[in-house]
Amino acid sequence: MNASFDPQTVAAVVALGLLCRWLLALWYNTVNLPPGPTGLPFLGNVHQIPLQYPHKTLYEWGQRYGDIIHARLFRKHVLVLDSTKAAEDLLDKRAAKYSDRPHFTLLVDLLQWKPLMVFMSQGETFRLHRKWYQSFLENRQSLRTYESMQQCEVDRLLLALLESPENVAYHLKRFTGSLMLEIAYGYTETSEKDAYIRLASETITQSLEAGSLVASLVDFIPILLYLPHWFPGGGFKSNAMKLRGRVWQIMESPFRYVQQAITCSTARPSFTSFMIDQTAKEGQLTEEDELNIKGAAILMYSGQLDSYDVDDSLNGRLELGGTDTTNTALLTLVLTVALHSDVLRKAQAEIDEKIGPSRLPTLEDRASLPYVECIVKEAYRWNPVLPAGIPHQLREDDEYRGYHIPRGSMVILNIWQGNDAGFCNLS
Repeated sequence: MNASFDPQTVAAVVALGLLCRWLLALWYNTVNLPPGPTGLPFLGNVHQIPLQYPHKTLYEWGQRYGDIIHARLFRKHVLVLDSTKAAEDLLDKRAAKYSDRPHFTLLVDLLQWKPLMVFMSQGETFRLHRKWYQSFLENRQSLRTYESMQQCEVDRLLLALLESPENVAYHLKRFTGSLMLEIAYGYTETSEKDAYIRLASETITQSLEAGSLVASLVDFIPILLYLPHWFPGGGFKSNAMKLRGRVWQIMESPFRYVQQAITCSTARPSFTSFMIDQTAKEGQLTEEDELNIKGAAILMYSGQLDSYDVDDSLNGRLELGGTDTTNTALLTLVLTVALHSDVLRKAQAEIDEKIGPSRLPTLEDRASLPYVECIVKEAYRWNPVLPAGIPHQLREDDEYRGYHIPRGSMVILNIWQGNDAGFCNLS
């Protein structure tokens, strides 16, 4: 018996099958998710996250829903990790799945921060940058040079604080900017109002503000990228184009400065000269080589190489905004001891006992000053500089504690959750 099928019937069956598959996928991606706040259609939870201090809202969610929280920013799944245990289980033990980065449309495509490792997913370029940082930080000569630079800048800072202690915030900002300029580019600050430090600080700060968690709608609604700059809602493109030129300038000008110094045989040891030497061994620098070196160098300058933990260099933190973040960490430390005079007295007593009055402490004294080190770590915990870090992205579907975590989820580690848990016993 011959069976014949009406084309309309076949089309209807295929359409029904596709609809069932879509509904099944939708169900799979919406049920059994970690607990979290109820969102609105289309918006998700974006309206519940404030522009200022979003990490405090994430912390409140953690208190209400637990240490793994699901939310949505428009159609984007977001997983918030609100405990050290959850962070270690996923970001450390399952790093292969959780090491990607979301695509930052505003910061990468519009502002052109593309060559920075913190915005890269795993790949050849990422591995090249990591190799540069590891090689530089493993080099004993580099570390000795770095320590001598740091000691010199510390001496300048202390003299400035003696002369005008009321300007402590300014002196700390100059200290971090000048130190990182020397390490990254071998450039010595020539005046108290160095134009590059000012331009770089303003550009990095404005970039971070533009690319904050909920400020950049274009990251979640990419079609906005094609709006004309004059169209309502398209003004962000005009602002981005103005800022983009300054981003290019703060990467380009110090790189050319180092290149010229190498040509004239006047280059001082620096991360940039190190990368140029390493790359030149393999032949002439290409345009791509130069772009990668510029990106790695500006991250060294603007990123926080956890300078207090040089020995743990391979695990050092590299985060955009570091000259400002280091400055913020130092200000937090000053505030901490100002508010707790008893802690300051104990730290001074430890220094007097272990070092004496004849000289100042150096990095070599670190192991003999456990109480001082504990104060520094407690200041980091009490007021983390980047309380929500830089988001990760999940490479494939995962299961954790019986919950389904969809591929492509943005993963946020809420570092602020450690704020109410003592890191060190300062008593």
